[in-house]
Amino acid sequence: MVAAAKRYGCRAVGYDIDPRRVEQSRVNAKRAGVENLVKIERRDLFEVDLRRASVVVLYLSPKSNARLLPQLERLAPGSRIVSHQFDIRGIRPDKVIEVYSKEDRHRHTLFLWKTPLNY
Repeated sequence: MVAAAKRYGCRAVGYDIDPRRVEQSRVNAKRAGVENLVKIERRDLFEVDLRRASVVVLYLSPKSNARLLPQLERLAPGSRIVSHQFDIRGIRPDKVIEVYSKEDRHRHTLFLWKTPLNY
């Protein structure tokens, strides 16, 4: 989200329940010079209303992705969902992309969906 804000100038809101991750994310946003575009909140993601989001990026376990499905189903048509490494059980992705990272030298899988979701 920090990288997207820096590269494209988009606004982003991030949620994490761990106060250390929240603080580290805020530090990362400030270092990147995008603290005016990026807002990080300490909140339980499963209690957040995501309906205003146009893009949701996830890096959760398959079980947590499935648990988040009720919120994702409420997104406006045309909203996008990106999940790093894990799919959403029972939901057919519109696209799956394999990316090799020069930074960590690992292959990563991105699952992409556009709402409404395809079961």
